[in-house]
Amino acid sequence: MGAHPFQSPSAIVFLGLLSAHLLGDFVLQTDRDVQRKDELRVLLRHALMHAILAYLLVGAWRLWWLFAALGLLHFGIDWLKLKLAEKVQAPLLFMADQIGHLGTLILATWLSLALNPGTFYWLNRFGPETAQALILTSGLILTVTVGSVIAGFLVKPFLQQMEDMRGLEKGGKYIGQLERGIIFFFVMVGKPEAVGFLVAAKSIFRIGEREKRKEAEYFLIGTLFSFGWGLLFAWTTKQLLGIG
Repeated sequence: MGAHPFQSPSAIVFLGLLSAHLLGDFVLQTDRDVQRKDELRVLLRHALMHAILAYLLVGAWRLWWLFAALGLLHFGIDWLKLKLAEKVQAPLLFMADQIGHLGTLILATWLSLALNPGTFYWLNRFGPETAQALILTSGLILTVTVGSVIAGFLVKPFLQQMEDMRGLEKGGKYIGQLERGIIFFFVMVGKPEAVGFLVAAKSIFRIGEREKRKEAEYFLIGTLFSFGWGLLFAWTTKQLLGIG
């Protein structure tokens, strides 16, 4: 893949923490976990998972206590989010929650470098390839899974206007994840023009829904957002990887 611009320990440590956070919040956390997060044991398990993922992906073995503290901070932010759930609109609360977590990742990066300079297992073992793997992991999750959350916030007001939205439960969510995953693949292999065939195929399968204007507009808004989000984050990931 060529020389990589993110070779500094600070970049790689932060990327490890970011990948751990994205995996913990958007891949390994199930819908059932989200619904039961008001249960103490579920919230504790979620925070512990974040601490373990961060510890494993950064590879600063001597600083186990720092990652335990990071897990406690994650617990505190999520607990506060639960307390504010009825007072703050969901999109704003989601944004504030993620900004709070991002701040803890930046702090943990600084402390890791200050307390454990030069002794990061994955960086020492694989060098710049570590950053490439972490960027690819983060980029894929941001493209496919985080996109579903943002799309859900975007289309929810329109969904509430629909009298009858027939379809499989969570069908739209999984379709969106699959299409953004395909977009990510096409962009990574240097074939973004193939996305046009995906657009055409989806239009054919949904043509029956266009008899109703509301459904057609709802479908179009969701599709354009999904494709735009997918292309943006896939292209950004490709640029960060240094792929021509």
